[in-house]
Amino acid sequence: MENLEVNERDLRKFFASYWLLHSAIYNFAQGFNNQRKRRFTWAITNYYYSLVFVGRLFMFLAADLYYTGHSDIANFFIGNEVKRRRGDRKRGAPALKFNKSGEFESIDVYGNPGDDVSNTSTDDIISYRDITSNLSIDIEKIEKFGKVLNQLKNFRNKNTYEAFVIYAQECHTILTEFIFSATDKVREVAERHLKEACKVFFNFWRRKSEQFVSLLNHKWIIPMTLQILRKHYLPAEYIKAIINRGFYFENEEIYRKNLIRVRSIMERKPGTDLNRRFEEICSITSFRAKQAIIDDVFSDFKELIEIDGREN
Repeated sequence: MENLEVNERDLRKFFASYWLLHSAIYNFAQGFNNQRKRRFTWAITNYYYSLVFVGRLFMFLAADLYYTGHSDIANFFIGNEVKRRRGDRKRGAPALKFNKSGEFESIDVYGNPGDDVSNTSTDDIISYRDITSNLSIDIEKIEKFGKVLNQLKNFRNKNTYEAFVIYAQECHTILTEFIFSATDKVREVAERHLKEACKVFFNFWRRKSEQFVSLLNHKWIIPMTLQILRKHYLPAEYIKAIINRGFYFENEEIYRKNLIRVRSIMERKPGTDLNRRFEEICSITSFRAKQAIIDDVFSDFKELIEIDGREN
């Protein structure tokens, strides 16, 4: 019988953290697809949200929590103070925390408070430097990531369709060449950080237990992501290559082994007992990890769909 040393909470955290990674992957794939269709500003926005989920993943792995607001994530990783923008300014910004029972709860988290935290009224305090130490990531990498994320946040917040239309009427050729090159550069940078996220995720769970490596091939994990990408006509093979480079071929902890060893790690699958236990503990009906991770954008769209009916 296989060794089932992983506990229930870790299995749930593994599952929840994977769906943060999945969201980063899916947003990148959407951006890649929009870029191919020459929807450049949409593509850049997709790449931005891909990196937002990378930031959430880093926070979650390191501290069992992450900010729900995308601007809070960007401000956190450039070292800015993160707190409520309205109401009680001494409180931290809204976040989700994975508690000791293995469930998500809403809390306030004060980010990068500086030396004086005596006047804060919040549940948790966190610094971006905690992420680097807890995940063994070079602080320079995190600071570069934060700078990119903040630049894309500013673009996303300032981006208006009307401005691009007006500019295109006057300087169509210049705009086309500029935004084509800009989107290419954003994709290149976003892909690099996505690969880094794959590496950090893989190494974090491999250090805890080899059991988590085998669970990557469970039907709810990598196979599910690729299935969703194919279903939505997104570049599944391109994304699969990014995942494999991040997990294995550009991961120094793995690729220093010989290629046969790498292939055996890639093809490892969970045994029957671990498979059953994982599905019982991380059942969608009993543990709504994906629900907690997804933004409320769908409910917003639902309200728009029903807006005419409400006015009648």
